Amino acid sequence: MRRQPILLRLAIASLVIGAFALVRNLISTFSTLQDYPNAQFLQVFLSTQSATGGTDIVFVFFVWGPLVFGGIGVALLVAHLVTRAAGAAVVGGAAVASAQAWAQSQQQQGWQPQQQQQQGWQSQQPAPGQQQQPAPQQQGWQPEQQQQPQPNPVQPLGGTQPPPPNAADRIQP
Repeated sequence: MRRQPILLRLAIASLVIGAFALVRNLISTFSTLQDYPNAQFLQVFLSTQSATGGTDIVFVFFVWGPLVFGGIGVALLVAHLVTRAAGAAVVGGAAVASAQAWAQSQQQQGWQPQQQQQQGWQSQQPAPGQQQQPAPQQQGWQPEQQQQPQPNPVQPLGGTQPPPPNAADRIQP
């Protein structure tokens, strides 16, 4: 089973704590209203005073807990949904770009049956810094090997370093 993301777990926990405080405050309010029928619901519901007249920390939790923990839970839930949607957009965009690049490379190369079996060493010149290696024997369907010049081939650094980034390189919103 896959674990849920941390923001979602925190949001659910916060909403559960807020719901518990709200239900407990409602139970306490209705119990008090049964004992004192002339009392007003809202005054009893929002009261944080104990029977002795002082402020009771449990009643503070019952009154303000649903607002505080409910608000935090909603904010975390929204943050989870926004980050999940942004992540899905990034992953989805990368998947689409990869699929398009693959499809384009397939159109350029084309698939043809191999006419003869390749044996022995390849006669291609190795890239600088690489040793020549034997080619495995291949049979069946192989992509047509074409030597097309690349528009911007990747060059090894060879001891040079790229220029440092500057403010003009940033993507502006």
